[in-house]
Amino acid sequence: MSWFLAPSLRALFAEVNQIAPRRNKSSDGSIGDASHQARKSDHNPDRSAGGVVRAIDVTHDPSGGCDCNRLSAKIRDRRDSRVAYIIWNRRIMAGQGGPSPWVWRQYTGQNPHNHHMHVSIRHTQVAQTDGRPWLGGAVSFATGPVNPVREKRKDGKPWYPGVRKIGMHGKASGPGAFIAMIQKNLNDWGHAVTVDGDFGPQTRDAVIAFQKQRGLSPASGAVGPHTWYALFDKPK
Repeated sequence: MSWFLAPSLRALFAEVNQIAPRRNKSSDGSIGDASHQARKSDHNPDRSAGGVVRAIDVTHDPSGGCDCNRLSAKIRDRRDSRVAYIIWNRRIMAGQGGPSPWVWRQYTGQNPHNHHMHVSIRHTQVAQTDGRPWLGGAVSFATGPVNPVREKRKDGKPWYPGVRKIGMHGKASGPGAFIAMIQKNLNDWGHAVTVDGDFGPQTRDAVIAFQKQRGLSPASGAVGPHTWYALFDKPK
């Protein structure tokens, strides 16, 4: 069915983009993928309300101006009445009316949400349509971290997410985000591939060419830790 993102969350995206115009958006998201559709999630369109999606994910990218530690703290400090809950870096915090409102609690879901912050709004018309500012004017989220993401490397390179190889797939804005990052960096190194989140033969062949280019052995076409970090050593 057709769907639309709640205007209030469009406003939050717009505000974050204004504050951090060069931020990484590889883990941004709104509508849910097949995994979300198989369970109850605010990322899924609410058919009873015309297809509205009531959740977004915002990528954690301190070097690009968007530190989700600071961002979540700002929303918490303002006690925004639109918030149902926020998930970030293995913690969950309910808004007003939820359990222990505005207090971080341990989050034990399968996805630790340590590469993006999830914001869900309440299931009310006001929360859906209220487009007033979330953050209270121009602020910087590049000065963190408050609660460091444990997998963040000291050199600023993204955490290694595990082996990526042919046959893996997903939406570039969701489960395929890490594959999309590989594909984007392959393009930067001169190996043209489509950035779609699918690790198909084209991506495998480009990885092999990159591994040979960088003298990485074996040139298997799978992205292990050595290949992953080499991809982020951007060409001069």
